[in-house]
Amino acid sequence: MLRQFIRVSRRQFSTPAAATTPVATNELKLTFGTPHEPIYTNHSITGLSLPSDEGYFSILPNKIPQIGQLKAGLVTIHHVGGAEEKFFISGGFAFNHTDNTAEISVPEAFPLSDFDSEAMKREMANATKEYGAATTPEGKAEAYVQMTTLQELSRVLGVAI
Repeated sequence: MLRQFIRVSRRQFSTPAAATTPVATNELKLTFGTPHEPIYTNHSITGLSLPSDEGYFSILPNKIPQIGQLKAGLVTIHHVGGAEEKFFISGGFAFNHTDNTAEISVPEAFPLSDFDSEAMKREMANATKEYGAATTPEGKAEAYVQMTTLQELSRVLGVAI
């Protein structure tokens, strides 16, 4: 009885798993969102460009899986048909999988059309003032984060602040 069990077990557990080859396609399925709002769920795109500490990187169909930490900057989504859509993000994470799916999880994401250059200039002046007046390391850090985010946003929009 034990020998029969061992033979059956060996046969069941030693059988190699069926090979799964991802299907080649020219599209990715994108899931992109913030904690409070999904922007896209399983949306077909042809690629993305994302900001990281080392510079911008792309996620394209049929590429190796990757995980990336994102910094404040511009996310460019290339839609099927050629249209582009751009969002400014404050940071986050991106994941790309072998099944041509990608996820972007960010604390905040805003379409570029939502920004007002005059308001950015006012915010930069306030952040600079707060940085100079801060008396605690936390106060300096908060103002510094605001200043660097506004600098990146102004660079992306081509606005001098």
